Amino acid sequence: MAFSEIANFLVYFSTYFIILPVLVGVFFYKKNSPEMNILLLYSILTFIVDLLLLIDTDLHNTFLYFFSILDLVFFSILFLKFISPILLKKMLILICICIVLFLIFDSIYYSGFTSNGISNSIVKGYLLCISVLFFNQIITKNIDRNLLLEPMLYVALGVILYNLVGLFDFFAGQVSSFSPLLLWQYYAFWAVLTIMMYFLFAYAFWPRKIKKYII
Repeated sequence: MAFSEIANFLVYFSTYFIILPVLVGVFFYKKNSPEMNILLLYSILTFIVDLLLLIDTDLHNTFLYFFSILDLVFFSILFLKFISPILLKKMLILICICIVLFLIFDSIYYSGFTSNGISNSIVKGYLLCISVLFFNQIITKNIDRNLLLEPMLYVALGVILYNLVGLFDFFAGQVSSFSPLLLWQYYAFWAVLTIMMYFLFAYAFWPRKIKKYII
């Protein structure tokens, strides 16, 4: 079996591995916090769109913009709520709105729903920044707590891992022309991190024996 076939399998497997956090989140729905229900809604919408792509693969590039906006909106809601000071939060919200407007402009007037490499990288860079900010603040402000019991810590960690590597998707075209094998290796590695992210999401849904969550 060629490495490209292995990588392609990993990409498809990682895409639909999101069914794991969906199932765990639905099973423990009554025990979910409001933040976890937002993550559950995000996971369900992502899974539905992934299923639609099975029906019509020609819509793949078009839905890439939908995924970018979905990621941007939902994770901004999850993380920005807890980021301080208020001035920084307002600045990040303004940047988020500008990115959404840029995504719309890019999809309609520039790329024509064909490729969203630039937009995708901008979104991933933004999500990486706010997830790292959230991760840093939750650690520095709660050093006396057992943070391993905090569900949102695992959500942030998953988002950081995924977007840190996904940020380089902008260079996929250049890498492909330089070395197709290197591109497949990149996608395989990214697929593994996607699986890890969804596993962390599923673990975040799992109930914990704790009197009160920080978040």
